[in-house]
Amino acid sequence: MINIREIVEKFLGKPIIDKIAIDEFILEIQKNMLLSDIPPKSVFEITQRIKQKIANERFPTKQMIIKVLYEEFKNTLGEEYKPDLRPRRIMFIGLYGSGKTTTIAKLWKYFSDRGISTRVISFDDERPAAKDQLKQLVRDYTDKFNPRDNEMWLIDTPGKSVEDRAFIEKLKDIKIKTKPDDVFLVIGADTGKYAAKLAQGFSELGITGVVITKIDGSGKAGGAFIAVKELNVRVTFVGYGEKIDDISPFNPDDILSRMFGFININQLKEIKNDISNQKFEYNFETYLKELNSLSGKSIDDLLIGMGIETNLDQSMKLHEMMKKFNAMINSMTPEERRNPDLLKSSDSRIKRIAKGAGLKEIEVRSMLNKFFQSKKMFEKIKNDKGIINLLKKIKI
Repeated sequence: MINIREIVEKFLGKPIIDKIAIDEFILEIQKNMLLSDIPPKSVFEITQRIKQKIANERFPTKQMIIKVLYEEFKNTLGEEYKPDLRPRRIMFIGLYGSGKTTTIAKLWKYFSDRGISTRVISFDDERPAAKDQLKQLVRDYTDKFNPRDNEMWLIDTPGKSVEDRAFIEKLKDIKIKTKPDDVFLVIGADTGKYAAKLAQGFSELGITGVVITKIDGSGKAGGAFIAVKELNVRVTFVGYGEKIDDISPFNPDDILSRMFGFININQLKEIKNDISNQKFEYNFETYLKELNSLSGKSIDDLLIGMGIETNLDQSMKLHEMMKKFNAMINSMTPEERRNPDLLKSSDSRIKRIAKGAGLKEIEVRSMLNKFFQSKKMFEKIKNDKGIINLLKKIKI
């Protein structure tokens, strides 16, 4: 993973920003990108666009330069992935060691936690340990493929070399048998720039998305993200640890927050006021209170927190979302508001809440998804002293 926090901090600490300082800054960014296994051609193209945008400004400021860097990286990474929470079938393919089986277990937990009936099956007859692993991690594992219309199915497949034609033909047979709505290729971040070649080897299977795993454990993640983007295939989920909860939908702001060394600024204000309160209970009532006070933070707000003036206003408009959240929460029972876990894997509760709020069930599931992501972030950093000290320094 690219880590440019020290480079940015060093640049912001310079008393004078002239052409020499800017050129040195861009050079350090280029070195860091190359070390992250990003192809030289991509490094040149990205930094040339950054240079051109800076050159277009008569008097470039620190704020403007960092903003250009941030937005160029964001455009390069691609659009945020919003998971389809409707019941469907997803077939997973990849090489041995890519983290495919672990990813399936994580996504079973991810979808199940959002009230979706999720089944898992493995067609990997070459590696019995894969089935045993899934049976240990997944409550809803089955050896019989008998899908129903209201179920999500996650389909594991053998992993092998793409140069083995028999292997590719076997995957094609599994695809014909299971008729998946999506085919997700699982790639380890350590694949780096070779992710493009790997994806091309599986292309005849009709890849609709890529899952990149182990992004925190590899310095080549940047190369993998950019290689996939250049193939015009969307990154759907990212895995970043060994725990079953360590997976999330791809969001360029989250990736950039790791690169810049900061928390996603859109989540920052939600937790700052309550992070030091050990008695604080994170439920739907407190979540709604935080959201009502959230004006929508962007990179400009982060720069203000670092002491750099900006007059730009890119705040997100949350009024419509807030109306829906209010309607959803007001349709819950007091017990449900205090205990969010009651809504996990409960179709009847979700259906009742959607009807009472005048919303579609998929809208309710999507908002529950946002809530549990926020809750997960809160719990993860609450005991991190380094982040608490950083929160105290940032003005929001």
